[in-house]
Amino acid sequence: MAILGAVAKVGSTAMAGIPDTGRPSFVTGLGEGARSAQAANANQQAIKFRTFDDQVRMAELTHQDQKMQLDTQAQQDAHQTAELNMRAIAQDHGWNFTPSPNHGPAVMDHLAAQTALTGSASVPPGSHVSADGQSIYLTQDPDSQKTKDAQKSVYSALAPALGMPGLPPGVDSVPPKNVNMMTNRANGFKLDGTPFNHDELPGQIAMEQAQRDNLAKNGASDAVLKTLDGMINLHQVNLNALDKHAAGVKQQTEQATLNAQNSPESIAGAASKAASTKQSQLDVENTPQNQAAAARGAAAKSAAELAAKNAGSTAMYVGSAKDGSQIAGTSDELTAAGASGVTKLDADTQKKVITARQMIAPNGLFKEVKDDISKLESTGRLGNVASRWNNFMAGKLGDDPDFAALNTHMGCYQLH
Repeated sequence: MAILGAVAKVGSTAMAGIPDTGRPSFVTGLGEGARSAQAANANQQAIKFRTFDDQVRMAELTHQDQKMQLDTQAQQDAHQTAELNMRAIAQDHGWNFTPSPNHGPAVMDHLAAQTALTGSASVPPGSHVSADGQSIYLTQDPDSQKTKDAQKSVYSALAPALGMPGLPPGVDSVPPKNVNMMTNRANGFKLDGTPFNHDELPGQIAMEQAQRDNLAKNGASDAVLKTLDGMINLHQVNLNALDKHAAGVKQQTEQATLNAQNSPESIAGAASKAASTKQSQLDVENTPQNQAAAARGAAAKSAAELAAKNAGSTAMYVGSAKDGSQIAGTSDELTAAGASGVTKLDADTQKKVITARQMIAPNGLFKEVKDDISKLESTGRLGNVASRWNNFMAGKLGDDPDFAALNTHMGCYQLH
Protein backbone atom coordinates (compact mmCIF):
# COMPACT_ATOMS: atom_id res chain seq x y z
CA MET A 1 0.00 0.00 0.00
CA ALA A 2 3.02 2.34 0.36
CA ILE A 3 3.45 2.38 -3.43
CA LEU A 4 -0.27 2.89 -4.00
CA GLY A 5 -0.20 5.71 -1.48
CA ALA A 6 2.62 7.35 -3.35
CA VAL A 7 0.72 6.89 -6.59
CA ALA A 8 -2.41 8.48 -5.16
CA LYS A 9 -0.44 11.35 -3.64
CA VAL A 10 1.10 12.54 -6.86
CA GLY A 11 -2.31 12.45 -8.52
CA SER A 12 -1.93 13.70 -12.06
CA THR A 13 1.46 12.14 -12.78
CA ALA A 14 1.65 9.18 -10.32
CA MET A 15 5.15 8.38 -11.57
CA ALA A 16 7.12 10.26 -8.90
CA GLY A 17 6.24 7.52 -6.42
CA ILE A 18 8.11 4.83 -8.38
CA PRO A 19 11.39 3.81 -6.62
CA ASP A 20 14.68 4.82 -8.19
CA THR A 21 16.37 1.40 -7.83
CA GLY A 22 17.56 -1.48 -9.97
CA ARG A 23 18.18 -1.57 -13.70
CA PRO A 24 17.13 1.43 -15.87
CA SER A 25 13.83 -0.20 -16.74
CA PHE A 26 10.47 1.04 -17.91
CA VAL A 27 9.02 1.58 -14.45
CA THR A 28 12.13 3.04 -12.80
CA GLY A 29 12.64 5.20 -15.86
CA LEU A 30 9.14 6.56 -15.41
CA GLY A 31 10.04 7.49 -11.85
CA GLU A 32 13.16 9.27 -13.02
CA GLY A 33 11.18 11.11 -15.68
CA ALA A 34 8.50 12.15 -13.24
CA ARG A 35 11.01 13.44 -10.71
CA SER A 36 12.78 15.36 -13.45
CA ALA A 37 9.45 16.67 -14.69
CA GLN A 38 8.52 17.90 -11.25
CA ALA A 39 11.68 20.00 -11.27
CA ALA A 40 10.10 22.09 -13.98
CA ASN A 41 6.42 22.97 -13.77
CA ALA A 42 5.99 22.90 -17.54
CA ASN A 43 7.24 19.31 -17.82
CA GLN A 44 5.27 18.22 -14.77
CA GLN A 45 2.07 18.52 -16.77
CA ALA A 46 3.47 16.65 -19.78
CA ILE A 47 2.04 13.28 -18.70
CA LYS A 48 -1.31 12.65 -17.03
CA PHE A 49 -2.78 9.19 -16.44
CA ARG A 50 -6.34 8.70 -17.58
CA THR A 51 -7.70 6.89 -14.48
CA PHE A 52 -6.68 5.77 -11.05
CA ASP A 53 -6.74 2.17 -12.35
CA ASP A 54 -3.93 3.15 -14.74
CA GLN A 55 -1.93 4.33 -11.74
CA VAL A 56 -2.66 1.07 -9.89
CA ARG A 57 -1.50 -0.97 -12.89
CA MET A 58 1.72 1.02 -12.93
CA ALA A 59 2.29 0.12 -9.27
CA GLU A 60 1.65 -3.57 -10.06
CA LEU A 61 4.19 -3.50 -12.88
CA THR A 62 6.64 -1.87 -10.47
CA HIS A 63 6.27 -4.78 -8.04
CA GLN A 64 6.80 -7.30 -10.82
CA ASP A 65 9.80 -5.56 -12.33
CA GLN A 66 11.52 -5.29 -8.95
CA LYS A 67 10.91 -8.98 -8.24
CA MET A 68 12.26 -10.09 -11.62
CA GLN A 69 15.43 -8.04 -11.18
CA LEU A 70 16.28 -10.41 -8.31
CA ASP A 71 15.42 -13.63 -10.19
CA THR A 72 17.98 -16.35 -10.89
CA GLN A 73 18.50 -17.55 -14.45
CA ALA A 74 16.30 -20.57 -13.73
CA GLN A 75 13.51 -18.27 -12.55
CA GLN A 76 13.87 -16.05 -15.62
CA ASP A 77 13.64 -19.11 -17.89
CA ALA A 78 10.54 -20.42 -16.10
CA HIS A 79 8.95 -16.96 -16.18
CA GLN A 80 9.62 -16.65 -19.89
CA THR A 81 7.90 -20.00 -20.53
CA ALA A 82 4.83 -18.92 -18.56
CA GLU A 83 4.82 -15.54 -20.33
CA LEU A 84 5.02 -17.12 -23.81
CA ASN A 85 2.22 -19.58 -22.97
CA MET A 86 0.02 -16.72 -21.79
CA ARG A 87 0.62 -14.65 -24.93
CA ALA A 88 0.12 -17.71 -27.15
CA ILE A 89 -3.40 -18.40 -25.85
CA ALA A 90 -4.18 -14.67 -26.02
CA GLN A 91 -3.06 -14.41 -29.65
CA ASP A 92 -5.00 -17.57 -30.55
CA HIS A 93 -8.13 -15.67 -29.52
CA GLY A 94 -7.12 -12.46 -31.36
CA TRP A 95 -5.64 -10.52 -28.45
CA ASN A 96 -2.32 -9.05 -29.63
CA PHE A 97 0.51 -7.10 -28.01
CA THR A 98 3.06 -4.52 -29.10
CA PRO A 99 6.52 -4.79 -27.49
CA SER A 100 8.09 -1.55 -26.31
CA PRO A 101 11.60 -1.11 -24.90
CA ASN A 102 11.60 -1.29 -21.12
CA HIS A 103 13.56 1.95 -20.94
CA GLY A 104 12.36 5.06 -19.16
CA PRO A 105 13.12 7.86 -21.64
CA ALA A 106 11.57 6.04 -24.62
CA VAL A 107 8.35 5.26 -22.79
CA MET A 108 8.24 8.75 -21.31
CA ASP A 109 8.25 10.19 -24.80
CA HIS A 110 5.47 7.78 -25.80
CA LEU A 111 3.28 8.68 -22.80
CA ALA A 112 3.92 12.40 -23.22
CA ALA A 113 2.89 12.18 -26.87
CA GLN A 114 -0.22 10.19 -25.88
CA THR A 115 -1.14 12.84 -23.29
CA ALA A 116 -0.65 15.63 -25.79
CA LEU A 117 -2.80 13.81 -28.37
CA THR A 118 -5.70 12.59 -26.21
CA GLY A 119 -5.34 14.63 -23.03
CA SER A 120 -4.19 11.66 -20.92
CA ALA A 121 -2.05 8.53 -20.98
CA SER A 122 -3.08 5.00 -20.05
CA VAL A 123 -1.57 1.58 -19.31
CA PRO A 124 -3.70 -0.80 -21.41
CA PRO A 125 -5.22 -3.73 -19.45
CA GLY A 126 -3.14 -6.89 -19.84
CA SER A 127 0.17 -5.07 -20.39
CA HIS A 128 3.10 -6.87 -18.74
CA VAL A 129 6.89 -6.80 -18.38
CA SER A 130 8.91 -9.50 -20.14
CA ALA A 131 10.83 -12.06 -18.09
CA ASP A 132 14.22 -10.70 -19.13
CA GLY A 133 13.17 -7.15 -18.26
CA GLN A 134 14.04 -5.83 -21.72
CA SER A 135 10.50 -5.17 -22.98
CA ILE A 136 7.04 -4.25 -21.88
CA TYR A 137 4.21 -5.80 -23.89
CA LEU A 138 1.34 -3.34 -24.42
CA THR A 139 -2.11 -4.49 -25.52
CA GLN A 140 -2.81 -3.41 -29.11
CA ASP A 141 -5.94 -1.33 -29.78
CA PRO A 142 -7.20 -1.69 -26.18
CA ASP A 143 -10.37 0.31 -26.88
CA SER A 144 -11.44 -1.64 -29.99
CA GLN A 145 -14.32 -4.10 -29.77
CA LYS A 146 -12.15 -6.73 -31.46
CA THR A 147 -9.63 -6.59 -28.61
CA LYS A 148 -12.37 -6.55 -25.98
CA ASP A 149 -14.02 -9.61 -27.57
CA ALA A 150 -10.66 -11.38 -27.64
CA GLN A 151 -10.02 -10.59 -23.97
CA LYS A 152 -13.50 -11.86 -23.10
CA SER A 153 -12.85 -15.11 -24.97
CA VAL A 154 -9.50 -15.64 -23.19
CA TYR A 155 -11.05 -14.78 -19.83
CA SER A 156 -13.86 -17.29 -20.35
CA ALA A 157 -11.27 -19.98 -21.08
CA LEU A 158 -8.75 -19.17 -18.33
CA ALA A 159 -10.82 -17.77 -15.46
CA PRO A 160 -12.03 -21.17 -14.13
CA ALA A 161 -8.50 -22.57 -14.40
CA LEU A 162 -7.04 -19.60 -12.50
CA GLY A 163 -9.69 -19.67 -9.78
CA MET A 164 -11.32 -16.42 -10.89
CA PRO A 165 -15.06 -15.66 -11.03
CA GLY A 166 -16.94 -15.97 -14.29
CA LEU A 167 -18.53 -13.02 -16.07
CA PRO A 168 -22.17 -12.17 -15.44
CA PRO A 169 -24.55 -12.93 -18.35
CA GLY A 170 -24.87 -10.20 -20.96
CA VAL A 171 -21.51 -8.53 -20.24
CA ASP A 172 -19.93 -7.20 -23.46
CA SER A 173 -16.36 -6.90 -22.15
CA VAL A 174 -14.12 -7.86 -19.26
CA PRO A 175 -13.51 -5.05 -16.74
CA PRO A 176 -9.92 -3.76 -16.96
CA LYS A 177 -9.24 -4.84 -13.36
CA ASN A 178 -10.17 -8.43 -14.18
CA VAL A 179 -8.01 -8.41 -17.32
CA ASN A 180 -5.04 -7.31 -15.22
CA MET A 181 -5.80 -9.91 -12.52
CA MET A 182 -5.89 -12.67 -15.14
CA THR A 183 -2.61 -11.45 -16.65
CA ASN A 184 -1.00 -11.33 -13.21
CA ARG A 185 -2.05 -14.90 -12.37
CA ALA A 186 -1.00 -16.37 -15.72
CA ASN A 187 2.44 -14.79 -15.23
CA GLY A 188 2.84 -16.36 -11.77
CA PHE A 189 1.82 -13.46 -9.54
CA LYS A 190 -1.06 -12.94 -7.14
CA LEU A 191 -4.22 -11.24 -8.36
CA ASP A 192 -2.89 -7.89 -7.09
CA GLY A 193 0.37 -8.32 -9.01
CA THR A 194 2.61 -9.07 -6.02
CA PRO A 195 4.74 -12.25 -5.78
CA PHE A 196 3.73 -15.21 -3.63
CA ASN A 197 5.62 -15.43 -0.35
CA HIS A 198 7.88 -18.37 0.49
CA ASP A 199 5.45 -19.89 2.98
CA GLU A 200 2.49 -19.49 0.59
CA LEU A 201 3.99 -21.35 -2.37
CA PRO A 202 3.74 -25.01 -1.20
CA GLY A 203 -0.01 -24.78 -0.62
CA GLN A 204 -0.52 -22.71 -3.77
CA ILE A 205 1.33 -25.26 -5.92
CA ALA A 206 -0.66 -28.17 -4.45
CA MET A 207 -3.95 -26.37 -5.11
CA GLU A 208 -2.98 -25.46 -8.68
CA GLN A 209 -1.83 -29.00 -9.47
CA ALA A 210 -5.12 -30.44 -8.19
CA GLN A 211 -7.02 -27.90 -10.31
CA ARG A 212 -4.93 -28.78 -13.37
CA ASP A 213 -5.55 -32.53 -12.91
CA ASN A 214 -9.28 -31.95 -12.55
CA LEU A 215 -9.42 -29.80 -15.71
CA ALA A 216 -7.48 -32.42 -17.66
CA LYS A 217 -10.01 -35.09 -16.65
CA ASN A 218 -12.86 -32.85 -17.80
CA GLY A 219 -11.48 -32.15 -21.26
CA ALA A 220 -9.78 -28.76 -20.90
CA SER A 221 -7.99 -27.55 -24.03
CA ASP A 222 -4.27 -28.07 -24.54
CA ALA A 223 -3.74 -24.29 -24.56
CA VAL A 224 -5.37 -23.92 -21.13
CA LEU A 225 -3.41 -26.85 -19.68
CA LYS A 226 -0.18 -25.51 -21.17
CA THR A 227 -0.81 -22.11 -19.58
CA LEU A 228 -1.40 -23.78 -16.22
CA ASP A 229 1.70 -25.94 -16.59
CA GLY A 230 3.85 -22.87 -17.21
CA MET A 231 2.42 -21.09 -14.17
CA ILE A 232 2.82 -24.13 -11.87
CA ASN A 233 6.39 -24.71 -13.06
CA LEU A 234 7.24 -21.05 -12.42
CA HIS A 235 5.90 -21.32 -8.88
CA GLN A 236 7.93 -24.48 -8.27
CA VAL A 237 11.13 -22.86 -9.57
CA ASN A 238 10.44 -19.81 -7.38
CA LEU A 239 9.97 -22.12 -4.38
CA ASN A 240 13.24 -23.91 -5.11
CA ALA A 241 15.08 -20.59 -5.30
CA LEU A 242 13.54 -19.38 -2.03
CA ASP A 243 14.35 -22.70 -0.32
CA LYS A 244 17.96 -22.41 -1.43
CA HIS A 245 18.14 -18.80 -0.28
CA ALA A 246 16.63 -19.65 3.12
CA ALA A 247 19.07 -22.54 3.56
CA GLY A 248 21.97 -20.24 2.73
CA VAL A 249 20.79 -17.63 5.23
CA LYS A 250 20.39 -20.32 7.89
CA GLN A 251 23.86 -21.68 7.20
CA GLN A 252 25.39 -18.21 7.39
CA THR A 253 23.57 -17.54 10.66
CA GLU A 254 24.73 -20.84 12.16
CA GLN A 255 28.29 -20.21 11.01
CA ALA A 256 28.22 -16.72 12.49
CA THR A 257 27.02 -18.21 15.78
CA LEU A 258 29.82 -20.80 15.72
CA ASN A 259 32.37 -18.11 14.90
CA ALA A 260 31.16 -16.05 17.84
CA GLN A 261 31.23 -19.06 20.18
CA ASN A 262 34.73 -20.07 19.07
CA SER A 263 36.25 -16.62 19.26
CA PRO A 264 39.08 -16.18 21.79
CA GLU A 265 36.90 -13.83 23.80
CA SER A 266 34.00 -16.32 24.01
CA ILE A 267 36.30 -19.24 24.88
CA ALA A 268 38.00 -17.21 27.60
CA GLY A 269 34.65 -16.08 28.93
CA ALA A 270 33.30 -19.64 29.02
CA ALA A 271 36.42 -20.89 30.82
CA SER A 272 36.17 -18.09 33.36
CA LYS A 273 32.51 -18.83 33.95
CA ALA A 274 33.19 -22.57 34.38
CA ALA A 275 36.01 -21.88 36.86
CA SER A 276 33.83 -19.48 38.81
CA THR A 277 30.98 -22.01 38.92
CA LYS A 278 33.33 -24.79 40.07
CA GLN A 279 34.79 -22.59 42.80
CA SER A 280 31.31 -21.68 43.98
CA GLN A 281 30.44 -25.38 44.21
CA LEU A 282 33.62 -26.07 46.20
CA ASP A 283 32.88 -23.17 48.52
CA VAL A 284 29.46 -24.63 49.26
CA GLU A 285 30.74 -28.21 49.61
CA ASN A 286 33.52 -27.19 52.02
CA THR A 287 31.33 -25.44 54.59
CA PRO A 288 31.42 -27.09 58.06
CA GLN A 289 27.73 -27.95 57.81
CA ASN A 290 28.14 -29.72 54.44
CA GLN A 291 31.30 -31.53 55.58
CA ALA A 292 29.49 -32.84 58.67
CA ALA A 293 26.47 -33.87 56.60
CA ALA A 294 28.72 -35.68 54.14
CA ALA A 295 30.43 -37.55 56.99
CA ARG A 296 27.07 -38.58 58.44
CA GLY A 297 25.94 -39.76 55.03
CA ALA A 298 29.09 -41.83 54.50
CA ALA A 299 28.74 -43.40 57.95
CA ALA A 300 25.09 -44.24 57.34
CA LYS A 301 25.98 -45.81 54.02
CA SER A 302 28.73 -47.94 55.56
CA ALA A 303 26.41 -49.06 58.36
CA ALA A 304 23.70 -50.00 55.89
CA GLU A 305 26.15 -51.95 53.74
CA LEU A 306 27.51 -53.80 56.80
CA ALA A 307 23.99 -54.60 58.02
CA ALA A 308 23.06 -55.96 54.61
CA LYS A 309 26.21 -58.07 54.53
CA ASN A 310 25.66 -59.40 58.05
CA ALA A 311 22.01 -60.09 57.36
CA GLY A 312 23.00 -62.48 54.65
CA SER A 313 25.81 -64.17 56.67
CA THR A 314 23.75 -64.75 59.86
CA ALA A 315 20.74 -66.37 58.21
CA MET A 316 20.16 -69.85 59.70
CA TYR A 317 20.15 -73.09 57.71
CA VAL A 318 19.67 -76.79 58.56
CA GLY A 319 21.44 -79.76 57.01
CA SER A 320 22.69 -83.30 57.61
CA ALA A 321 26.14 -83.88 59.08
CA LYS A 322 28.37 -86.66 57.80
CA ASP A 323 27.21 -88.94 60.67
CA GLY A 324 23.58 -88.37 59.72
CA SER A 325 22.69 -86.03 62.57
CA GLN A 326 20.80 -82.79 61.91
CA ILE A 327 22.80 -79.64 62.49
CA ALA A 328 21.81 -75.98 62.24
CA GLY A 329 23.90 -72.89 61.71
CA THR A 330 24.87 -70.23 59.25
CA SER A 331 25.69 -71.06 55.63
CA ASP A 332 29.41 -70.71 56.34
CA GLU A 333 29.16 -72.99 59.37
CA LEU A 334 27.29 -75.72 57.50
CA THR A 335 29.74 -75.51 54.63
CA ALA A 336 32.66 -75.88 57.05
CA ALA A 337 30.96 -78.89 58.66
CA GLY A 338 30.45 -80.54 55.26
CA ALA A 339 26.68 -80.66 55.70
CA SER A 340 24.47 -81.82 52.86
CA GLY A 341 20.82 -81.16 51.97
CA VAL A 342 21.11 -77.63 53.31
CA THR A 343 17.89 -75.59 53.42
CA LYS A 344 17.13 -72.19 54.90
CA LEU A 345 15.08 -72.12 58.10
CA ASP A 346 11.96 -69.97 58.41
CA ALA A 347 12.12 -66.93 60.66
CA ASP A 348 10.36 -68.52 63.65
CA THR A 349 12.57 -71.62 63.62
CA GLN A 350 15.66 -69.43 63.26
CA LYS A 351 14.72 -67.68 66.52
CA LYS A 352 14.37 -71.01 68.31
CA VAL A 353 17.70 -72.26 67.00
CA ILE A 354 19.44 -69.06 68.07
CA THR A 355 17.88 -69.38 71.57
CA ALA A 356 19.01 -72.97 71.86
CA ARG A 357 22.52 -72.02 70.76
CA GLN A 358 22.62 -69.31 73.41
CA MET A 359 21.63 -71.84 76.07
CA ILE A 360 23.90 -74.76 75.13
CA ALA A 361 26.93 -72.83 73.97
CA PRO A 362 30.17 -73.51 75.94
CA ASN A 363 29.65 -70.23 77.75
CA GLY A 364 25.86 -70.23 77.43
CA LEU A 365 23.13 -69.92 80.04
CA PHE A 366 23.30 -73.56 81.11
CA LYS A 367 26.98 -73.22 82.02
CA GLU A 368 26.48 -69.83 83.67
CA VAL A 369 23.64 -71.15 85.89
CA LYS A 370 25.73 -74.22 86.78
CA ASP A 371 28.73 -72.05 87.68
CA ASP A 372 26.55 -69.78 89.84
CA ILE A 373 25.06 -72.73 91.77
CA SER A 374 28.50 -74.32 92.28
CA LYS A 375 29.88 -71.08 93.68
CA LEU A 376 26.99 -70.67 96.15
CA GLU A 377 27.20 -74.30 97.17
CA SER A 378 30.93 -74.06 97.88
CA THR A 379 30.32 -71.20 100.32
CA GLY A 380 27.28 -72.76 102.02
CA ARG A 381 24.82 -70.17 100.70
CA LEU A 382 22.88 -72.40 98.30
CA GLY A 383 20.56 -73.51 101.11
CA ASN A 384 19.25 -69.99 101.51
CA VAL A 385 18.34 -69.95 97.82
CA ALA A 386 16.67 -73.36 97.88
CA SER A 387 14.66 -72.72 101.09
CA ARG A 388 13.59 -69.23 100.08
CA TRP A 389 13.24 -69.59 96.27
CA ASN A 390 10.37 -67.17 95.79
CA ASN A 391 12.18 -64.43 97.72
CA PHE A 392 15.32 -65.21 95.76
CA MET A 393 13.59 -64.84 92.35
CA ALA A 394 11.97 -61.65 93.63
CA GLY A 395 15.43 -60.26 94.45
CA LYS A 396 14.74 -60.04 98.20
CA LEU A 397 17.79 -61.95 99.53
CA GLY A 398 19.95 -58.87 99.78
CA ASP A 399 22.51 -57.37 97.45
CA ASP A 400 24.94 -60.31 97.41
CA PRO A 401 26.56 -60.17 93.95
CA ASP A 402 26.55 -63.95 93.66
CA PHE A 403 22.80 -64.04 94.35
CA ALA A 404 22.34 -61.29 91.77
CA ALA A 405 24.31 -63.21 89.10
CA LEU A 406 22.26 -66.38 89.59
CA ASN A 407 19.04 -64.38 89.65
CA THR A 408 19.90 -62.69 86.34
CA HIS A 409 20.89 -65.87 84.60
CA MET A 410 17.78 -67.72 85.82
CA GLY A 411 15.61 -64.85 84.63
CA CYS A 412 17.16 -65.07 81.15
CA TYR A 413 16.68 -68.79 81.19
CA GLN A 414 12.98 -68.38 81.99
CA LEU A 415 12.56 -65.83 79.24
CA HIS A 416 13.98 -68.24 76.67
